[in-house]
Amino acid sequence: MSQNNKQIILVTGGVRSGKSSYAQRLVSQYGDNVRYIATAESKDKEMEKRIILHRQNRPQSWKTVEEPIYLSKLLIAGDSHHPFIENQTTEEVATLIDCITLWTSNLLLQKDEQDKELWETENGRKRVEKMIDDFLNALTSYHYPVIIVTNEVGWGGIEMSTLGRVYQDILGWTNQKIAKTADEVYMVVSGVPIQIKGGLKDDK
Repeated sequence: MSQNNKQIILVTGGVRSGKSSYAQRLVSQYGDNVRYIATAESKDKEMEKRIILHRQNRPQSWKTVEEPIYLSKLLIAGDSHHPFIENQTTEEVATLIDCITLWTSNLLLQKDEQDKELWETENGRKRVEKMIDDFLNALTSYHYPVIIVTNEVGWGGIEMSTLGRVYQDILGWTNQKIAKTADEVYMVVSGVPIQIKGGLKDDK
């Protein structure tokens, strides 16, 4: 636990491991005073169904903010999305970000001025890395609890496509940076959470 009521928790694991459910259990200690940041975009019917299911599985009283790209702005004090809840103190408010996996994909698939997706060029990848660093800087400066969900990718081997390899690299590095910053890290396996970082003996 850091200054004020700040705490950063990372929840990671494979697909359908129970990460989101466990993250919601962790943030539920704040009751209704939760801001849920969703990074998913509804680009097809299958994804739309997934988004609807996620909405149904979390309390309707939580404030939902849909933001596929600009996460850093949501963690800057004074921004219009700052999670103040009427008649509550900010110390009682927590943010849940679900998830970094989709956010990283969204960043890479943005298009530049030449209509190329950012993953396709070195300058584009540098822009993505800059946005990730901006998020990490905002995260470390933020004074309130943040719980972050992400995926472990690449356990099945190296992707065959160039996009797949770039995505694995960028997401893997991003996960490492967030885990280094986090006070606690949990790996969820088949619905069972395992704490892999946390406590006085852990080094950041």
